[in-house]
Amino acid sequence: MKIILKPRQTGKITELIKLASQDRYKLIVCMNRLDVERIWKLAKRLKEDNIIQKLPLYPITYQEFLKKKICQGLLLNT
Repeated sequence: MKIILKPRQTGKITELIKLASQDRYKLIVCMNRLDVERIWKLAKRLKEDNIIQKLPLYPITYQEFLKKKICQGLLLNT
């Protein structure tokens, strides 16, 4: 786990998306569905602007995370 600690409006989410798209950290877990959609929209924009090479895995909510099992970086339904 990596902690990204920066002041507001300094690119924390962008850095998170970059890390996830480089396969360093594969999973982005969000507090709610609104954050999932916001992060996914930003990831698509970063890909269109060629800031990242590929899209990360689709983010999930914390509740979804609790309901699933993680095995070798992949989500498996339980």
